[in-house]
Amino acid sequence: MRSPAAASARAAAAPMPSLAPVITMVRSLIRCSSTRAGGSTRVASADFGARHHRLTTFALYCQRPERPPMNHVEVIDAFINRFSRYAGGMQFSPASSSRASSSRGTGPSAAERAYSHVADAIISGELAASALITEGDVAATLGLSRTPVREAFLTLESAGLLRLFPKKGAIVTAVDDIETAELLQVRILLETKAVQLLGDRPGRIDAVDAELQSLIQAQTDAAAAGDLLAYARADHRFHSRIVDETHNSVIDEIYSRLGPRLERLVHRVAVRDPDTIDRLIAEHRLLAEHLQVGDTAAYDQLLRAHLESGHRVPRML
Repeated sequence: MRSPAAASARAAAAPMPSLAPVITMVRSLIRCSSTRAGGSTRVASADFGARHHRLTTFALYCQRPERPPMNHVEVIDAFINRFSRYAGGMQFSPASSSRASSSRGTGPSAAERAYSHVADAIISGELAASALITEGDVAATLGLSRTPVREAFLTLESAGLLRLFPKKGAIVTAVDDIETAELLQVRILLETKAVQLLGDRPGRIDAVDAELQSLIQAQTDAAAAGDLLAYARADHRFHSRIVDETHNSVIDEIYSRLGPRLERLVHRVAVRDPDTIDRLIAEHRLLAEHLQVGDTAAYDQLLRAHLESGHRVPRML
């Protein structure tokens, strides 16, 4: 049996990478632990408490000094494998909400309309960081009652776009450099894991390539039209389409939950550095080529450079 001293020496000799992206996912998933009931979103307290305990225990386990060092791929594998056992009941993410409307064959619900209205304004920058909005204002603008707007506000808070203040309203969250780096770290971890899984299933790559080319064209058209919100959405959909193809419900849930914040980052880059849009689209074409030929190492390297240069962050992983 390895002695505690030997384990500690091993940990010191091979320092563990920053776990900020994993902790970010844990916190996000805890916030997402909700159920739909009675037409509104409510937290199921017993289930929430159990899931909170399991996930925070995992986070603490990762940080124990006596634990054998793990690289980021091992950390993300362990996280996904453990959380898969407790992933039931997570509903009403923006993505799952849209899929539900499509499956019903109906238009968006009142809550979904309110969600889209506010999310679009935040992602596009029309609602700036620290802006105050109220349920009454949104309800009046859209001709809705406050109940669906309240539901939308709860979803926007869980998506990281709003911070709620009961009986006062909601404040649009700010995105600082630390959060930007952490979000992109999580994106790299999940997307490189997805590409690794796709590499093990070459038959799936051909199926997704045509859709990736269509999304690249959608980005090109949106940028040419000056529609930066549509550009940001197509950019995120390009990356999330790759993740979707893994058919891993836990990865899909995490990436869907990060979607609005990632779209916000992409839109910010497009507004700040419009001259880089053509280069970023060209890099998407190269990413699709690497995926098509199964060159996962080249994909990983280009993805990191693509995100680090586009968002002006130092090397993250």
